[in-house]
Amino acid sequence: MVDDGSTEETEALVKSYGHILRYIRQENRGPSAARNVGIQNARANWISIQDSDDICSGNHLESLYGIVKKSNELGMVFANGGYIGGPKTKTIIPLEKSKRLAQDGVKLVDLFDVSILRLQATLLSRQVLLAIGGLDERLRIAMDLDLAFRVLFASRLLI
Repeated sequence: MVDDGSTEETEALVKSYGHILRYIRQENRGPSAARNVGIQNARANWISIQDSDDICSGNHLESLYGIVKKSNELGMVFANGGYIGGPKTKTIIPLEKSKRLAQDGVKLVDLFDVSILRLQATLLSRQVLLAIGGLDERLRIAMDLDLAFRVLFASRLLI
């Protein structure tokens, strides 16, 4: 867990879990810098990015990992989702497009149509992230889109 200069009691909370979680603190340098520190210090081959305001279903990572176990060449796999408080029938990626992407994979044109990628819904290959230089720390917005472009050109994405 990378703490990007929070002012809350984050360190005490994380350390209360013992050795299950690793705590890394840095002065505030922005989300991309914090994520890159996490990627560099990760011990696993697959990375999930969750910010303090993110919520995911209990089987989110299990579902995504089930896909990457079957296909080593993937650089990223991501899921559809919804917005808290939004209608349960409305998803971030329209359902028909989501089905097509799941069947055919993501193409460059798909990234321009509707913002289909949310970092909190992804599972990322640490090897690919390191090979492409991680997230661009100069960006304060659209980091997920920039990352998707670079991962797409370095490997495969799958929804």
